[in-house]
Amino acid sequence: MARKILAESRDIPFTKTKTKYDLGNFTHTKTKEHTSATLLRFISKLVSTGEVTKASLNLSQSIQQHITNACNQTTLGLGVTLHHKFGSKYIIDTLHEHGYIASYDEVRRFRKSAASMSVRMLLCCIR
Repeated sequence: MARKILAESRDIPFTKTKTKYDLGNFTHTKTKEHTSATLLRFISKLVSTGEVTKASLNLSQSIQQHITNACNQTTLGLGVTLHHKFGSKYIIDTLHEHGYIASYDEVRRFRKSAASMSVRMLLCCIR
């Protein structure tokens, strides 16, 4: 099972260019699609009697980040939320060093992508 989880985790694409994120990937459905199915089933059995819950999905993505050494929807989303709430680089860096969330640079890159998309959508509505 461990080999299957490793293979699935490494094969999951998380599309991000050097500077922009595909914000369409940040939905519940896409988050499930970007999580190892085997890992998610295993964690769901451990924490929620087999049902995919927010807790089982978040835990699966946190484990997956350690496997792939790449941020994902959960670890990036938590970083963005903490940055918005507290605005502290220190908090982001500390939690990133322990493997819980994305790096401060990734959080800033995501926020820039979201802001850029918001401006584009606003300009389209004005025209």
